[in-house]
Amino acid sequence: MRRTLLAVVVCVAFAAGAAPGVAAGSGASEDVEAVSGLGFHTVSSPVEHGRDPTIRVGYSAQANATVFFALRDADGAFVGHTGPVETRAGSAVDGRRVPVDDLAGLRTLTVTAYVDDGDRAFDPAADRRLATNATRTFFFAGDDPALGNVAAGATPATRNVTTTYRVTVPASGPLTVSALAIDARHTGLRIDGRAASVNLSISGNLTRAPVANVTTTGSGVAVIDLDRSYALAENDYAVVSLPGRTPGRVGSRTLSVAVNPRSPDAATDTATVDVERAVPTIESVADTAPVAGELDVSYRAPVGAHAFFVAEQNGTRLGHSALVAPDDPIETDGGVRIDLPDGLAGETTLRVVAYNDTNGNGDFDPDADEPYARNGALVAETATPTIGAQTTGVGDENMGSSLIWSAAAVGVSAALLLVAVAAVAVALRRRIVSD
Repeated sequence: MRRTLLAVVVCVAFAAGAAPGVAAGSGASEDVEAVSGLGFHTVSSPVEHGRDPTIRVGYSAQANATVFFALRDADGAFVGHTGPVETRAGSAVDGRRVPVDDLAGLRTLTVTAYVDDGDRAFDPAADRRLATNATRTFFFAGDDPALGNVAAGATPATRNVTTTYRVTVPASGPLTVSALAIDARHTGLRIDGRAASVNLSISGNLTRAPVANVTTTGSGVAVIDLDRSYALAENDYAVVSLPGRTPGRVGSRTLSVAVNPRSPDAATDTATVDVERAVPTIESVADTAPVAGELDVSYRAPVGAHAFFVAEQNGTRLGHSALVAPDDPIETDGGVRIDLPDGLAGETTLRVVAYNDTNGNGDFDPDADEPYARNGALVAETATPTIGAQTTGVGDENMGSSLIWSAAAVGVSAALLLVAVAAVAVALRRRIVSD
C-alpha cells in the first residue's frame, strides 16, 4: 500500500516536471521566454514599389508555443501583427513576414512578441508580452495625390561618376513644406544629404530655402529640415539638390520622396533616375594626313567614358589611339591621333570606330574591348583622307620665305662678284698705262 502510494506521488511529481517551463495548452510558461533574439531582418524594407509593404523579422525559439509578432509606432499604437505562429524549441527563423498598415513617410517601429492566451486571436490586453523586442526606422513610399509628378535626375548621369542629384517635387494643390526626405536605399544611388540644398519656386519666383538641419536615417536616407514652413500652391514646387555618386551599372533606379516625412499625413511619391553609359561621339576625321602614319580625329566624350578610337579598313584594324578617359565634370572636346601602318598613301577610305576599354586595363585589346553603340548603331565615322599629302599652311609660308632669302643671298653674291671684277679691271688698266 505504502509502495503504491509512493509510486503514485513520484509519477505525479515527474509528470509535473517532465516538461519544465511549458504550461498546459499552447503557450509557454512565464519562467521561459518562448522567443529570444527578436530583430528586424537585415534586408527588411517596407518600400516595395507598387506592392503592399511587408516587414520581416528574425528570432530564436526557446520553447514550443503559439505567439504573435506585433508592430507598434513611436506613439505605441499597433500598426500590424501576424496571425498565430507556432514556435518549436531550438529553431531559428529569419524572415517571418509581418503585415503592416498603410503608412507614409518615416516611421519608427518596434516589433514585440506576445504569447497567445489560448484563443488564437491577438489581444494585447490578454496575451502575455515578452521582453524581447527591436526598433528600426523605415521609410514608407506611396503615390500621394497631394504631389504632382515627382521627377529626379543626375548631372552627369553616366555611370560610376561624381554627380549632383536633383529631385523636383511639385504641389498639385495647397501644400505646406517644412521638411523633405529622400530615400535612395537599395538603389545604388549614393547621396550625401549633409550637403543638400533646397530651392522653392513659389508663384514663379525661385528662392533658396535655408536648411536648418540634415539627418540621415539608415544607409541612403536623408531627412532635410527647412528653417521654417513654406506654403506652396498648385504648380509651385521644391527642388532638392544633393551631391553623390552614380552606380557602376547603367539602368533606372527608383528612389522615394516624402514631404513632411515625420507627419502622419506625410505626402510621398517615387521618382526614377536613369544611369546612362558614357558614350563618346566622333565629331570628325581629318581629310588629310600630311605625315604618313598619323591620322587626327576630333571627339566629344562625357566623364566616365573610357575609349579607344580605332581605324579600320575592310574589317582589318589599321591602328588605334591612346586611351581617352576625361576627368572633366561634364564633357570633354578634344583631338586624338591614330597611328597608321606604313604603306598607306593617297586617298584611303577607312572607318574610325570608338571602342570601350571593357576590361579596364588601359590597353586596347581587340578580343576583349567592345565597340560603343548609341541607339543600336556603332559609334563610327567613315572618311577618305589623303595619306602623305602636303597641305598649304605655315610650312609653305616658311618655304617661301626661305626661297626669298636664298634669292636675295644669290643677288648679293653676284653683285659682290661684279664689284670684284670691276676692281681687277681698273687695276689692270692702271698697270698697262704705267708701262
